[in-house]
Amino acid sequence: FASVASRRRLRRVMRNVRLQFDAEVTEMKDLVFRLIGDPSIRWIIGYAWAIIVGGILTHWLVPALRRGIPRGPQPDSGFPPGPWTVGLFEQVFFTTAVAFELQGAIVAMFIWMTAKMVAHWNAEINTLNIVPMRLSALLGNLSSLFFALTGGLICNGKVWAAIAA
Repeated sequence: FASVASRRRLRRVMRNVRLQFDAEVTEMKDLVFRLIGDPSIRWIIGYAWAIIVGGILTHWLVPALRRGIPRGPQPDSGFPPGPWTVGLFEQVFFTTAVAFELQGAIVAMFIWMTAKMVAHWNAEINTLNIVPMRLSALLGNLSSLFFALTGGLICNGKVWAAIAA
């Protein structure tokens, strides 16, 4: 008999805990969507996504793709800004262009990627396997511009509108 009463009491307690948990989750979800609805928070998240997450993952992707590709000695290009500097400027520029929904932003991204590929076409002349090196550079550019595109969509609220719907 005591076990039946204790089971009922346990069920009541568990139901109350579940109801309290559901209420807290709903409250937390409302808070998150209210914060995300604030444009300044969206812009911070969008730029953090594009610059920090995109920069780190792109910086990891290119060497991972190039691992195992035999390369000869590489000449110093003498060009001061490194890939991080160029990547930072392209991500800031294109994230802003997409966020403000500038007409032709996507086309400009592909023109930029083409210009970068053409400008560095003979940069690694001592590379034994030039095709895999070019492909890894192309995938690195696509990765960087993908994060700029999605960061811009986060900034202008299109991502949050799709999540909230």
